[in-house]
Amino acid sequence: MIELSFEKGEEWYLEEEFKKIKEFRETGLYSSATPIDSNGYIGIYVQEYDFDKPQGFQKNAINYFYENQEKLLNSFCNGIIEHYPKLMEIYSIEEYDEEYGFPELKSIEDVKKIIGIGNIHILDDQKDHYSYLGFECGCPWDEEHGLGVIMHKERVIDVGSADISFSGSKELRKDNGTYTEEERLKDEKWEKQIAENITRYKKEQEDIELRKSEVKNEELNKKWWQFWKG
Repeated sequence: MIELSFEKGEEWYLEEEFKKIKEFRETGLYSSATPIDSNGYIGIYVQEYDFDKPQGFQKNAINYFYENQEKLLNSFCNGIIEHYPKLMEIYSIEEYDEEYGFPELKSIEDVKKIIGIGNIHILDDQKDHYSYLGFECGCPWDEEHGLGVIMHKERVIDVGSADISFSGSKELRKDNGTYTEEERLKDEKWEKQIAENITRYKKEQEDIELRKSEVKNEELNKKWWQFWKG
């Protein structure tokens, strides 16, 4: 059992050994994952928000993980596999490419070979008396921003860059019912703006390529004496 016996004003952090995390990679500088097997020790950060001491739902969550490591880490791996196409799309990768850090992932063991878990963040968000846990990970495709996975018990709620592991995400707030109408409208506006920007960028690139093609055809269709005129 993991004890969370912190008081307000202290740093709510400890290191703990997890047997099943030894099956993953060791994390290196920033958010990289090394080829070395993890020693099983990772950092645990407890979000204090405005609490005087760690809450019962936070203790419930980390001890549920501790007691069910294999089941939860298998779900963790399957969640990464499920979200892998979305991650590839974010990085504009269309096919598996080890050079760019995106090997094919078919199994739980494939995930363990490339992902390192550096920290677990026990968030101050909760549902049904269990906190959400944010896994801050190293990955081969982005050593700067890393990988973040949010879980509630054995369910994977969201997968993205490492910052969601300690900042939470829209998907978390949707899951526990704290996602507001104001946030929804703001997100819709933002997503619409992004889509418009992408469409505009693609059109600009198409226009550039079209102009290049036109110039090339003009050069090819010049009479031989026209080349002397410049």
